Amino acid sequence: MTKPSFFIKITSAASTALAALAAILISPAIAQSFNNPPGENDTLIKFLKAEHTPSRPLLPESFIIKDKFRPSTQSFAGTIMHLQGTAYVYHQNEQVAYSIQQDHPVFSGDTLVTTEKSKATLQLADDSVLFLTAHTKLLIDRFLPRVNVRDTAMYLFFGKIRSTVQRDIGEYTIKTPTACLKVRGTDFIVAVAPASPKKPTKLLTAVLTGSGQSNVDFAGFVGPSITLKPFSVAGIGSGSQAEKAVSVQSMASFLLDKIVPQEEQKLQVQRVQQDVQKEQKEQASTATEPVLSNRCFTVTRDVGKGKKSPFKVCLPVKKPKKPTVVQVQRVQQDVPKKQKEQTSKATEPVLSNRCFTVTRDVGKGKKSPFKVCLPVKKPKKPTVVQVQRIQQDVPKKQKEQASTATKPVLSTRCFTVTRDVGKGKKSPFKVCLPVKKPTASSWPPKNTESKK
Repeated sequence: MTKPSFFIKITSAASTALAALAAILISPAIAQSFNNPPGENDTLIKFLKAEHTPSRPLLPESFIIKDKFRPSTQSFAGTIMHLQGTAYVYHQNEQVAYSIQQDHPVFSGDTLVTTEKSKATLQLADDSVLFLTAHTKLLIDRFLPRVNVRDTAMYLFFGKIRSTVQRDIGEYTIKTPTACLKVRGTDFIVAVAPASPKKPTKLLTAVLTGSGQSNVDFAGFVGPSITLKPFSVAGIGSGSQAEKAVSVQSMASFLLDKIVPQEEQKLQVQRVQQDVQKEQKEQASTATEPVLSNRCFTVTRDVGKGKKSPFKVCLPVKKPKKPTVVQVQRVQQDVPKKQKEQTSKATEPVLSNRCFTVTRDVGKGKKSPFKVCLPVKKPKKPTVVQVQRIQQDVPKKQKEQASTATKPVLSTRCFTVTRDVGKGKKSPFKVCLPVKKPTASSWPPKNTESKK
């Protein structure tokens, strides 16, 4: 029995429809095209892939370029961790641009400019990292790191950056000529360039988020803001509002790794942390005394493929330890001994120095000088007993002088008397008395022999 021809046609049409439906379910690219607006996804991805060239120089032509770098007086913001090619920095309210190198510091209010085929990596003081591509101009508008809180604001004039935020506590804001971003973590790309080469003045800002907890609040100057979840892309043009974010999970990792591979970045951070710990141990073992360590020093690390790169790390200054209570007590005990030695050697009371140095043992076979200041020791005044003895000796001295003299002699008003001050020592003592005049009855003396 043969089947009708119309039945065969219906069966073939049904099989064709089922095959098409199976292809749609199997292919994720086709399925994604139903969820995303046609053309919008491809336009933003091509915009993020492209290398944009500005129509005008990013560095003003009136600026003076100097090779010798001069630090700014503003607060410290970060350090240039890696540099490929040529880049410049100029400080706030200045018209001088400096050629930057690796390990150069960056301060609040500085503007970074990269040239053609150049890349720069900036590590902020709060452990966040910024990767600047070629033809990028970025202003560190405000950087105020506090204890467990951050207040960072930047302005991207032109170019493309990738930012990895280590901590999501506090404010982290990036502004562009067409949009504003409030970052809540942790990995994202921002690009600013003309949407079309034919219209260089109309700029477009595109944002791409990475994996993990990458969330960014994205808003234009008009309209409400949107939130980009991980592996999403969105864009805002001049004078327009933010549109709905598009999921691009298949292309997000490729675009992020195109600027800097994520695995290489993690290895660099781990190696630097290990090198810092080794450097601290070496300094502690070789130092004989507490030494003030430099706030910033350079550590060399291996970045792969047989290459080494210096990395600048800033640490808090290590202050010398204060003497313990036991050391102070030992010094206080040594001070009276030092005084006794000085008084025993001196023949007379000597004025001791107000400040002098005492050497003490601080442990582990080390000795340290310690300066001690004491009040000046004045000589003692003679006691009442010593004064009475001197007063008794004065009349005896006068009688001896009067008995030996043929005529009364006017005694000196002030003369010196030697007295015993104890411990077999004698000390001169000056005494002043009124002059004793002879009387009329006692002069002239009677000569009894002449009368006889």
